[in-house]
Amino acid sequence: MSGSTRPAVFTVDISPQSRYHEGDQVRLTLESSRLLRASLLVYGLPLIGAMILLSLGWLLFSPLTDTLAALFAVAGLAAGLAVSRWRLNRRDCLRNFVPTIDGLVDAGQ
Repeated sequence: MSGSTRPAVFTVDISPQSRYHEGDQVRLTLESSRLLRASLLVYGLPLIGAMILLSLGWLLFSPLTDTLAALFAVAGLAAGLAVSRWRLNRRDCLRNFVPTIDGLVDAGQ
């Protein structure tokens, strides 16, 4: 993956019968459908909120000035962010986005 070069640290409960031990480097996976759902929550809801409130503003105050359009878009973005944050903070939602251990990282990687 590209992005930050800092290692990400996850705390994972491991049963005593597993072959993984503390300090092992493991490969984590997340189903692509769950990754897509997380992306839609984080990016899609704020974008949809901005579009909905901008459209509502256009319907109510047409023609919109640039300033008024920006205010409606920012308000919709903030509303979408609030809904997204509320949804992601729910425990049942976060369980869907926990990666699983796929295996040990090979020494050659």
